[in-house]
Amino acid sequence: MTAYNVKLTPLTPVHIGTGEELFPYEYRFLGKKQKGKVVGYCRHYSVSGVLQSLDRRSKQEFALAVEDMAKLRKFMFEHTKELDPEHILLELRVSDVALEHYKDRWSKAWNALELRPFIRPPHGDAYIPGSSLKGALRGAWVTARIKERGNGVKYEYEKRGKRPPAPEPRGIDQEIELRALGIRDRRELMTRDPFKAVKVGDTTGRLQTQISLALSVQWKERSMQDPGMVQTLTEMTSGTLDGSDETEVHSRVLIDKVGQRHWNLSVDVSAAELIEAANSLSEAILEEDRKFFSHDKVRCGDALSVTEQIHGFLEECRSAGNACILRLGWGSGFNSTSLNILSDTPLEIKTRKLADGKWPMGWVRLDWEENP
Repeated sequence: MTAYNVKLTPLTPVHIGTGEELFPYEYRFLGKKQKGKVVGYCRHYSVSGVLQSLDRRSKQEFALAVEDMAKLRKFMFEHTKELDPEHILLELRVSDVALEHYKDRWSKAWNALELRPFIRPPHGDAYIPGSSLKGALRGAWVTARIKERGNGVKYEYEKRGKRPPAPEPRGIDQEIELRALGIRDRRELMTRDPFKAVKVGDTTGRLQTQISLALSVQWKERSMQDPGMVQTLTEMTSGTLDGSDETEVHSRVLIDKVGQRHWNLSVDVSAAELIEAANSLSEAILEEDRKFFSHDKVRCGDALSVTEQIHGFLEECRSAGNACILRLGWGSGFNSTSLNILSDTPLEIKTRKLADGKWPMGWVRLDWEENP
């Protein structure tokens, strides 16, 4: 068993969600004065706890408001100005962009202010699950194997009314993946998958998060569309490139060399291969992002500059030999989660998500150290 201590540093905002959303009546934004400046905060509270503390008349008002989302939101806003600390579940910083978005949308009947929380245990800190990290590493390693063996990738397409063609893998990705792994039958994957011998732990340490606004930027018909087409309030990590204090958390990766032989796995996996595969895939994704953001340097100039900075980190990692750049989580993009980038005829991905309209999402740096 070979163990590695892996330090994970978010370079840009990362979001690993639970699939759930908070409705606007389950939280509120507020401003606090700090050093002469108003700083935004998000307060997530226990709705049931707030209701239990109401007097009889207020409970009757709540019963009348519950049928109308706008009235319910206003009712909860009025009754959460002063809260018993025991009813506050979480309090987080809010970016200036997200705060302005909230102020602009709050009074509208259909304000689309649902908020995506970060995964965390009850009463605990946010963390990055080992499964998310392992999945991203596995995807990069499989992509490198396919590229090395020269397996072409083709997608079938299906027209959906007036919408553009959508990729339909229909098992094609699986077949190519099996071929790259040296496995003949899908049924063998459970017993002979090389990553059966790779264990990745959840991150430990305090992962700093804040509420930011995820914006979708779309390139269509030779013009960059309004980046505010899709706007989602999202809890994300801070990124070191935005000047925040460096946040680093740690994970542990175990590669079972004995198990690789005992289980007769199709291919051995090494840390060096994982590192190089992650850097290789990241380089290809960064090149595609660079082309995309170059379409409109006025509107996407910040994102283009950040992309160049990440490429600089990639070069540093390659020089170090024991570090890599990886992209993971929601908003990391289609090229990070598919074999599209290897396709003989790749799809032109015309949308990117940016945190607060500036930061390409999901980039992290991993520094590996073998545990003697």
